[in-house]
Amino acid sequence: MLLDQGHALLVAGRFEEAVAAFETYLVFGENPAHRRTATWSLAMVYLLPTSPLHSQTRALALLRTLEDGHPRSLEAMQAGWIRTVIQEGTRNRSTIQEHERTIRELNELVEQLKQIDLNRRPPGGGEREEG
Repeated sequence: MLLDQGHALLVAGRFEEAVAAFETYLVFGENPAHRRTATWSLAMVYLLPTSPLHSQTRALALLRTLEDGHPRSLEAMQAGWIRTVIQEGTRNRSTIQEHERTIRELNELVEQLKQIDLNRRPPGGGEREEG
């Protein structure tokens, strides 16, 4: 069976061949449960960071296909959960990058203020008199 072959290829790290098996099943397979499994498996190939075919965009599209096409299935529930985790992770990364940018800007401002303060000191490095 193509699904079993695809899973064996996936476990063996033969990602391109696994994708071909799953996609072939989606073209010719008629069993709805097996089609969901093939779609799920394709999404996992694209989600795996170790996969040379890694594509978060493609994986999210396949997960959305599961949710839209089979909303009451276990795969659809899992797909929704994974999509939510990925989206939250993406938002968190953006927030972290924004915070890092703000910290860099504040550090630059502190350095500029230090330089201004050093330039205002009287010659000889003495303390300024308070007026």
